[in-house]
Amino acid sequence: MMPEHFSRVYCPWHPERLDKPRALIIEDFLELTKQKKFICLKKMISMLDNLNTHGLQANHIKHVFDAIYELKDRTTEGGARVYFIAGNQNEFYAFHAECKKEHDADENMLADGIEILEAAEAGKAIFPSIKTPRRWR
Repeated sequence: MMPEHFSRVYCPWHPERLDKPRALIIEDFLELTKQKKFICLKKMISMLDNLNTHGLQANHIKHVFDAIYELKDRTTEGGARVYFIAGNQNEFYAFHAECKKEHDADENMLADGIEILEAAEAGKAIFPSIKTPRRWR
């Protein structure tokens, strides 16, 4: 039997880019690796683990709008942000991540989140196949 606070963090694709080899957030992580933003990456992974364990009671959560939230904390490399959608029954969809000095969320990343949310609500695919969605952990 799973504890009540048990949650699941999934990594969706953009509904119009299901042919891509990786989920959006994985592409972001790879780009941050190229930029050598390892401190930000470590913080992002820690925040995602916390979300996976504690759901919406996790640390560093900020509501953005509708069902879209962000995990946000400062590092010496800049602000570590992970954008996610809060779904039903403690399911979360981490769709983008960034590390930057500016305070405002990336509008293009949030637009992707809106499109993922609308697709999911309409019953459209946000994963490339019928297979079980890839979980964060």
